[in-house]
Amino acid sequence: MLKLAAPTLTAFALTSATSCTPAPTPTPTPPEPIERVERLPDESDNALRVGLRKSLTDYFIYRGRPRGFEYDLLSRFAKTLDRRISVRVVTDDEQLEYLIERGEIDLWVPAEPWGGHPRWNAGPSYAHSDSVLVNWRHGTTRSVHVRAGSSPVRDLIGWCAPPCRQQIVAANTDWALLQSLAKTSRDQGVAVAVNRRHAEAFIALDGRFVITHGMGTSKPVRWWYRSADAQLKPALETFFRSGFRPKLRAALHARYFASPAQMRMRARPWVRTDLSKRITRWDPDLRAAQSRYGIDWRLLAAVMMVESAQDPFATSRVGAQGLFQFMPNTARAIGLDDPSDPKASSYAAARYLRRLMRRFRRAKSPYDQRMFALASYNVGHAHVDDARILARQLGLDDEVWDQGVSLTLPLLAHRQFSKDAKHGSCQGLVATRYAEHVSDLYEQYSQILPQSLVDRDGGPERP
Repeated sequence: MLKLAAPTLTAFALTSATSCTPAPTPTPTPPEPIERVERLPDESDNALRVGLRKSLTDYFIYRGRPRGFEYDLLSRFAKTLDRRISVRVVTDDEQLEYLIERGEIDLWVPAEPWGGHPRWNAGPSYAHSDSVLVNWRHGTTRSVHVRAGSSPVRDLIGWCAPPCRQQIVAANTDWALLQSLAKTSRDQGVAVAVNRRHAEAFIALDGRFVITHGMGTSKPVRWWYRSADAQLKPALETFFRSGFRPKLRAALHARYFASPAQMRMRARPWVRTDLSKRITRWDPDLRAAQSRYGIDWRLLAAVMMVESAQDPFATSRVGAQGLFQFMPNTARAIGLDDPSDPKASSYAAARYLRRLMRRFRRAKSPYDQRMFALASYNVGHAHVDDARILARQLGLDDEVWDQGVSLTLPLLAHRQFSKDAKHGSCQGLVATRYAEHVSDLYEQYSQILPQSLVDRDGGPERP
């Protein structure tokens, strides 16, 4: 039985699946400018919307892929719910409050003890952390920096007394505060108060620093969920009771908190999107394609990552080739002679995506337009057109993705629905998940690497 995201379709019994029939070769059309596609606040029921802070241990983009202790753990949790992760990168407390008040996140993962919110409930405890002081090895402590609103602020009150001076600083994470400490000198007498779980990882990474004092009591580290989402409570309890087993806990802790060699590798600027302002080694080609065809280069990077993992010589078992995995017929139709040529294939992908987006220009929103285009990239626009027709027949809106075409496209894998479709059956569920995967990755790139930041900096240089 295939699970569906909306009660409108749950009565249909779906028990078979077939493979896609090829979509017709797209007809070339003259270039036209299109609007830059941006996500509107319209969410799918299948998305688990999670608030995360970026840091070296908890969540980051490494070689174009989301990584981190909390992200890996969330991925396993989402799989138990048969849902996908949609990340909201939290940059400060003001933004967190905004996301909470607007109901734009379902889970908040602070990765440290958190004071709570009146309309949010705490999930099970999966770690504990007290507050500690980190200083230069053999250094003195004359001033202690601490993050505003963090649990070490309260613990520091009873410890730091004159002549010790407290200074509350604007830092979003413990890692940001620890990195600021690394930029000081031993003679300045500066120390920082942070949570122990991050401090221990930092001193393992940089042997110049040590933990000098512990402060306060050990506090639980939890995920938090909206009170209105009561169904998450049993899911979280089950996951942390039976899914987060000691072997998994030890493996994740070793990977992200206890391996200096791996942490140093992940801290290198040229492999971290947030540090280097680079997603792939082919960014200059992607940015040039954006300039020519108007398709966001970060969206092209997301497609590239999902299609080939940045391998220009990748070849699939069905014959798709290159960074963007074009089938030979499609490559010829869009004028691509060599799919292994990064620049030529980037331009071709931008042309093709622009053509698909223009085809769905009447979609309800830019987000819907983008999702239709991405699904068409995977399965062919003819099958997406069939899914839109089926949506109308079932009383759904054929111009929206969520609660519309995303529900009917998977139905085309089943004869009950595909027998009357003009272009036959297809692996619609695969195409749906593909579009959502690319879109979620694109949104993470866009948050980690805002366009204004790249424009101001001039963009990354090609290595």
